[in-house]
Amino acid sequence: MFYNLEDDDLCDELMNSAVRPYKLWFNDDNGYILQYDDLSFTWDNIPIDLRNKLNGRQKSLPKVKNITFGPRDTWWVSFQDDTARWSPRLPSHISKYLMKTVRLVLDPIDKDNYFIFKDNGNFIWQVNDDFDEDMKDNDENDDVCYIDPQSIRYTQTTIKDQFSNGHNIEDLCDDLEDGRTTVSDIPMINVVKTRSGNVWSLNNRRLWCFRHARNIDQIPVRIVDKRPSWFNRRIQQLKNPFYIRVRASSEETECQSELDDESDSDEYDW
Repeated sequence: MFYNLEDDDLCDELMNSAVRPYKLWFNDDNGYILQYDDLSFTWDNIPIDLRNKLNGRQKSLPKVKNITFGPRDTWWVSFQDDTARWSPRLPSHISKYLMKTVRLVLDPIDKDNYFIFKDNGNFIWQVNDDFDEDMKDNDENDDVCYIDPQSIRYTQTTIKDQFSNGHNIEDLCDDLEDGRTTVSDIPMINVVKTRSGNVWSLNNRRLWCFRHARNIDQIPVRIVDKRPSWFNRRIQQLKNPFYIRVRASSEETECQSELDDESDSDEYDW
């Protein structure tokens, strides 16, 4: 964990906490919310209505997943049960889009600007003309969407514990949790989206890292049209596509399922 803060009280909190810090959010009024590894909170100088909402959640309700601060004491908070609440002071042209939203980005200066990630991987925004042009003209991102890695299915039953260059997948997972590596540092995984709306990964080791890093709840994925030759047969045979077993390198091929022999590759190096 690395930080550079002017708030001495917050520095002391980070250094002396018996529980490992997990997430930290700042607002535009020198306030903050610090979430710990056990999902409990401390905070300072946050809006009263948000404080009341968090007090209730710390007792018996579903835990907080993400928080966004905007200008003029506005806020949005999502919870582990996929529900969300937001400030009544948010402009109506933003709040009308907030159902089925997994993440909201607010402009700390301009109350009318926003960027919304929807639960189907699409996004809605209002920023400025330059941003509009960047989003619309960048053909490279035409087939990219943002998805919760927990909703993406594996296409194997087992994976090796190392990438092709020998780096361990658990090390990458730890680096993601500690902030030494960010999602943007890692090449996007390729996925196939079926007619039913299910999303299947073609890069299962990277997906494993994203799913097991507890601070990752959205990743960009590239939806590909061309399916591997084994794809249709594979997804019909998988009994639990949300589970995958990590096998040690010493196990090698004798413990590899016949379902995996054509797809156990991930050329990502870091």
